[in-house]
Amino acid sequence: MKKALLIAVISCVAATPSAYAQFGSGVVYDPTQATHAVVQIKNEERSIANEIQQIEQGQKIFTNTVKLADNAIATYNLGHQMAMMPRSLYQPFLSRSTYWMELNHAANTYGNSSQWTNAVNTGAGASI
Repeated sequence: MKKALLIAVISCVAATPSAYAQFGSGVVYDPTQATHAVVQIKNEERSIANEIQQIEQGQKIFTNTVKLADNAIATYNLGHQMAMMPRSLYQPFLSRSTYWMELNHAANTYGNSSQWTNAVNTGAGASI
């Protein structure tokens, strides 16, 4: 009887076709691995969200840098304008003929008038 039962079990095992995985297609569902995959996906979502925040912060930094550069240029231009202001204040009040008329030679009593008149008329020898 034991021998017959053993032969029956062996023949049943041998006669059954090969078994497939849980769902019949070779796929085995592992709940632990599925949970681990979900956790990894959530971590990647957080990582992508952090990267998006970093990109937005970088854009803000770039925008602020451009604004600072614009302010620096405006400040330079204002400083340049203020430095040039003393010259430009009196120029509108000059006569147009001033640029074209030579000064008359003054009397050279002490020997220094001719040098001054030459410097005024030609610019040669004038110190700045």
